[in-house]
Amino acid sequence: MTLAKRSTFNQPLGGNEMPRFGGPTTMMRLPAVETSVGLDACFVGVPMDIGASNRAGTRLGPRQIRAESVMLRPYNMATGAAPFEAMQVADIGDVPINTFDLKKSVEIIRTFYDNILRSDVIPLTLGGDHTLTYPILQAMAKKYGANSRAQMLKYHIQTSGRSLHAQEIDFNDIRTTLQALYAI
Repeated sequence: MTLAKRSTFNQPLGGNEMPRFGGPTTMMRLPAVETSVGLDACFVGVPMDIGASNRAGTRLGPRQIRAESVMLRPYNMATGAAPFEAMQVADIGDVPINTFDLKKSVEIIRTFYDNILRSDVIPLTLGGDHTLTYPILQAMAKKYGANSRAQMLKYHIQTSGRSLHAQEIDFNDIRTTLQALYAI
């Protein structure tokens, strides 16, 4: 990783430089690059919904997330956190999935993430349906090694905020994520 070894880092395009309704449609209006080489983190879209039977339309997620991200600031005003002053971040575009073949798409996603992870970069995924986590976890297991619990990880949140598998009333996304990371 190149973390904190640079004197200049990519910065999101600010509203004073270009109105928020104009400019590039990348995540936070960061530069668009073709590979993850030289980055600390990269945004990557997986515009896929062929793994969902009832919720078509998640393929539009990456594009819409990017469009809405123009309103995000490069720092957190409450905490003062400024990640773009310490990390090289860019948007590497979308995984070119096969919209007619789920098995082929899973293979394409896994290969795409294998290539991203060769650069020791943190991929920040904009999705698509829940199927995309499987090939991403496979690529991460290949890169970092993982036990059998990590291979069986299933993170499935419904739009109500409740998991199909949760029994507790106070279930939430953050708790599930922490439990999943602890299991790995």
